[in-house]
Amino acid sequence: MPDAPTASPGSSDAAATPPAAAPSSRGWRDAWQIPTAILAIALVASGVALLVSRAPGPDYEAVLHDVETLIERQEPARALDLLNGPITLELGQPGAPEDVRGRFHALRGEALFLTFRTGAPDMKSEAAKRNNENTLKEFEEAEHRDHALLTPRRERFIAETLLDLRRYEEALDKIRHLPEDVATQRRDLLRRLIEETGRGTRTDRDLSNEALAALAEDEGLADADRLWIALRRARAMMGRGEADGVIDLLLPELQRSGDAGGLEAGDVHLMLGRAYLMSGDIPRASRHLSEAETLLPPGNERGGEVEVGLAKVAQAQGDIEEARDRYATVIERYPGSDAHSFALLGLGEAEADTGQTAASIAAFRELAADIRGRGLPPSLSIEEIAASVEQRHRAAIVNVDLPAALAYAQIMIDLYPPESTPAGALIRLAETHRALAEEATGEVAEGESLTRLLSLPPDRLEQARTNLAAAGEAYLKHSAAAMVESAEAASASAWLAADCFDRAGDQERAIRLFSDYVDRRRNDPRYLEGKYRLARCFQARNDYAAAISLFEEIIKANSTSDEAYRSYVPLAQCYLLQSSDADAEKAERLLLQVLDGRMFSPEAPQFRRALIELGQLYLRVGRYPDAMMRLAEAIERYPAAVELPRLKFDLADACRLSAAQLRQQLNAAMPLSARSELEALRVERLRRALGLYEEVRAALDGRDPAKLSPIQTMLLRNAVLYRGDCAFDLGDYDTAIRHYDAAAQRFGNDPGSLVPMVQIVNCYAAQGRWPEARTAHERARSRLKELPPEAWQHATVPMDRERWEKWLDASMRISEERAAADQPPPG
Repeated sequence: MPDAPTASPGSSDAAATPPAAAPSSRGWRDAWQIPTAILAIALVASGVALLVSRAPGPDYEAVLHDVETLIERQEPARALDLLNGPITLELGQPGAPEDVRGRFHALRGEALFLTFRTGAPDMKSEAAKRNNENTLKEFEEAEHRDHALLTPRRERFIAETLLDLRRYEEALDKIRHLPEDVATQRRDLLRRLIEETGRGTRTDRDLSNEALAALAEDEGLADADRLWIALRRARAMMGRGEADGVIDLLLPELQRSGDAGGLEAGDVHLMLGRAYLMSGDIPRASRHLSEAETLLPPGNERGGEVEVGLAKVAQAQGDIEEARDRYATVIERYPGSDAHSFALLGLGEAEADTGQTAASIAAFRELAADIRGRGLPPSLSIEEIAASVEQRHRAAIVNVDLPAALAYAQIMIDLYPPESTPAGALIRLAETHRALAEEATGEVAEGESLTRLLSLPPDRLEQARTNLAAAGEAYLKHSAAAMVESAEAASASAWLAADCFDRAGDQERAIRLFSDYVDRRRNDPRYLEGKYRLARCFQARNDYAAAISLFEEIIKANSTSDEAYRSYVPLAQCYLLQSSDADAEKAERLLLQVLDGRMFSPEAPQFRRALIELGQLYLRVGRYPDAMMRLAEAIERYPAAVELPRLKFDLADACRLSAAQLRQQLNAAMPLSARSELEALRVERLRRALGLYEEVRAALDGRDPAKLSPIQTMLLRNAVLYRGDCAFDLGDYDTAIRHYDAAAQRFGNDPGSLVPMVQIVNCYAAQGRWPEARTAHERARSRLKELPPEAWQHATVPMDRERWEKWLDASMRISEERAAADQPPPG
């Protein structure tokens, strides 16, 4: 029906026209369309539902059947592609059947296992590791849903995967429980496990023996298998040195398996030959080894072991050359084999026996590297190799060939993993390093170690320090390794470690170790010695306050102990080094106590050290006559002292400086007779100093400059220089110039060469030889400009204030003389 007319929203009629009345309802006659529409919708929905319910679901069975077929046809990669396809998504849905999921995981485990092993994969690669771990996860998922899914074949796959991952203990447990359906594969897996673990750690070797026992219990073994087991047991027994047991085991087996093939019989004869060798029955060893050589196929790896055995026979019969040739042949022809390791061991022994130490060491080093790279042959133990190397180490010690002994000691260390190095190897390494250090330093008396080290040539000093530091490290490791077996040995090594670090100049570590020793071992016999050594370390570190406290504590609490007596001199040294007058007085009193004869005889090292220290104390504080007396006494008493050149130099210094004091006294008014006596005494002391400096020069001049220690180099330079000073003070300027010129020429590269050049200027000035003085002055100024400002301020350069003043005076006179010479003569 037509719609009623309406006015537009903007027209005038919209307001005038009244609204139309609403139409009245006519009931169900007008609403019949609504139920009809609802019914239609319901019918459509039920139809869709019916269609969906009757649609076929995912055909899991068909996919899994195809996967099984592909695996049977040895196409695991295609099977894996199917398993990684749509079925993976379908099985992820909530309604996927559990039994289907279990089969899926079991088949994917198989496919992963077989796919990766197609071709020749690298089973040690990261990809192999990930694949093996994923394989195990798939089988674990399958077992979680239904244990029956792990068929004997799949159980075997799991065992092999565990072997690939080197999870040997789990693999052995799985292999043991493999059913008879896969008995042949079970034996093969046991053999593989035995082979792989037989050359590993002690734990692995124990596992290998356990697997060997499991294989021996197998009732279905063939004669060849039993012979293989006997050979494996024989190898293990050989590794333990049980030669008689090997012979008793293999002789019956050789008879029992008379029909065995050449390889097995050759192996038995080889093992018997080695056992007879070990037991010392050389003729029988030779017979069995020769038989093995005949039976083994050409090119077989065991041929190398036979060759090694025959080399040992030759060695035992005294034919070392033949033995060496056979060993060298094996090393060349059988690299990477078990025989290669045996040949290196034999060659190391043979070379040592013929005195070819370097070749012996090279062979043993290669053997150690071989073991680290590929492990031990089953019938060769690290202990056997270490015992052989140790024998050579001891021989080198007896022959006083310490470098060779050190090389053998280091090889013993290299044979073992760092975490399992035995205490015996560590102590030998420590003792050898210590012996090399003592060879470099010589015998060192108490209180002499620092003097001795500082007097060494630089190369020997570095050698001593390097070996002492290495010995300290080895002693520390030995202390830790020996703690369980012998607390006493551990304590001794802890002490020696501290001692070595102290002597090597590593005071920080020495202080830590001695402090720990003193804190932990108050009842130890070395407790007081530890406190004394700790004090000495503080002294060496220039911590004089800490050292003084400890020395004073030792003397006060243990006044009659040896450590107390030994503390007097170093305590005096610490007082002196604190550099106060009060401390110098304390030091003098202590040193005089040592020298009064009540505590020590003149032969005691403490007496000698105190005498020298007292002389040097007097020299340091300017009491030159007292210094001369004490230093002269030291030189007379100890003419063979290691520091003799230094003592003579100090005595010469005391004489020269005493003469300078006398010259100052001569400036004062005094009677002529007294002046004559003082002048004669001054001249006498200068001449004595000149002679002593010459003795020092002669003692050090003949040595190789590269072999001189820094202190000896300084003594030599200053002795040559001070000869000129003595001649200068004696007024013998020509002689002084010769000495100064020799010093300037000889030590031209040393900043101290400036001093003699300046003194030459002063000599010419004193003689009034101004042209020569002017030339020498220009040379000295050129040398000064070449030097950095701090060079001549160094303590070892004897350019003191007086020398600068004299040079300045001379330079001013030179300028005056030059100006006078430039003036024209008067009218």
